[in-house]
Amino acid sequence: MESLIKAVRDTSTIFKAQIVAVIKPSDVIEREYLTALGKIYALGRIEKGRKRGDALKEIGNIRDEIRDAIVDTYKDFAGITNDLESPSATIRSQATALINPIKIEPR
Repeated sequence: MESLIKAVRDTSTIFKAQIVAVIKPSDVIEREYLTALGKIYALGRIEKGRKRGDALKEIGNIRDEIRDAIVDTYKDFAGITNDLESPSATIRSQATALINPIKIEPR
């Protein structure tokens, strides 16, 4: 303890700020959950070979965060940027491998 007090009083001691924890606002947490839901939904639809347009129609009127996550997942994971293209067999297999440990059931 004495060493610590001495170091604090020593003018050559350099203090560096460091983040100990980040507390996210509740709206940020909710947005992350909505995005996660959209991504897992999209992966499930990709696994089944559904076109992006069909996946969006199936889910109906949804929050923008979920819709954006579906569109982004089709683009980033499957390389699909339009509503008419079907996922390839390779991409479908990759989606299956990714979500296989989790049982996803439609409600």
